[in-house]
Amino acid sequence: MKNIFILLFLFVSFSLKAQDNKVSGLNSRQFNKYWKVESESPDYKVTFRGDTAEIFSPKGLTLWRKEKMSGKVTIEYDACVVVEKEGDRLSDLNCFWMASDPQYPDNLWKREKRRSGIFLNCYSLQLYYLGYGGNHNSTTRFRRYDGNEAGITDANARPAILKEYTDEDHLLKANHWYHIKITNENNKREMRKRLRFSSHAFCLLCAARSNQASFHSGKSIIRIISFITSKPPIMVIK
Repeated sequence: MKNIFILLFLFVSFSLKAQDNKVSGLNSRQFNKYWKVESESPDYKVTFRGDTAEIFSPKGLTLWRKEKMSGKVTIEYDACVVVEKEGDRLSDLNCFWMASDPQYPDNLWKREKRRSGIFLNCYSLQLYYLGYGGNHNSTTRFRRYDGNEAGITDANARPAILKEYTDEDHLLKANHWYHIKITNENNKREMRKRLRFSSHAFCLLCAARSNQASFHSGKSIIRIISFITSKPPIMVIK
């Protein structure tokens, strides 16, 4: 039986160094100002109900927040993967943040058509990645993408897995709301970059020494990974 992926997403806030941006933009009037969609299929749909945006996508889709972030950044949102009937897919509550294109560092959208919402094509970017309940909800992994485009086609060229969980406590639960909080900051005294991804289920803290390249600015997204299905997957944001 083919699988269906449904995700509910409640946007809370992006707190930036220079400003606190708590505008969700999840309405028909503001959506295109604050969000950008990259989709494998042209047949996706975005609709709005109150403070909820529903994204209907038959294939992989990437939803970008347009503002460029820098310095100390906090990103918060709530998300739920919905499983209502046989065939619904419980997998892949994924996040990219501090993303940039090393070929065009001032214009992430220069190669958006090349990426086209295809997950593997994002190996061409520099970013932090957290795959929550990936691989059919069998792994939760953290990586730092280095922009090496060879990783698109060569698994051996892909960045190392910095942290991985496979136990039930670190995987997704159906119809369960998660409050996600991501912080990105520099600790000048300790000369290291600190990253924290947390939900009420677990907290992942990573520190990179100053001699390791770290990403200080970029875009943030919520990433839907899906398969071609008998019914298109749905992402609901509110």
